[in-house]
Amino acid sequence: MRKIVEKRDYRALELLMGPTFRVEFDAGKGPRDFDAHWLPASSTSLLWDVLGQLLSMEGNYYSKSLYVVPFVYARFPIDLDPLGHVVAVRENAELFAEPRADGQKVGTLNYSIVPLATPMAIPVILRAGGYIEVMHPEFGRCFVASADVYHPSAHRAFFERRNGKWQWISLAAATLADPPELRLHRKGP
Repeated sequence: MRKIVEKRDYRALELLMGPTFRVEFDAGKGPRDFDAHWLPASSTSLLWDVLGQLLSMEGNYYSKSLYVVPFVYARFPIDLDPLGHVVAVRENAELFAEPRADGQKVGTLNYSIVPLATPMAIPVILRAGGYIEVMHPEFGRCFVASADVYHPSAHRAFFERRNGKWQWISLAAATLADPPELRLHRKGP
């Protein structure tokens, strides 16, 4: 799948989809709805950045037949506000005093969860090449490159093994139809 994304081959990408592929939580199902939502034939489609970032991270098995990328979504602590935090997805993710690569370095994150200065709104999309403002407990207000962190409410991709073959079954981010803050506070089934 990484090679398909590198080539931006949307036709090959559609061949990986299961028959009931879910496009977001509320944007339909299948390749036709996927095309209408993501416009993957366009070289400027945000899809390629989203998938590139997802596939650069490890995933998590829910069972022998269900896998999700990235691990951030699957392993995020249930007692934390998912809209108010990001997770560093690598070692030595640099923190800066200003939102610039040449800004003063104030510290690092190592696979850490850090509070955001301002919670993000749904749907969460982390733009490549940007910076996220965080409130580090030791360093205070600072910035981290969006490529070095991931948000637990941002996009996740699910894969399921059916009849001995892995299929891509969804690409979705939290939406207003399934707000994480309500899921977090639900009691019982």
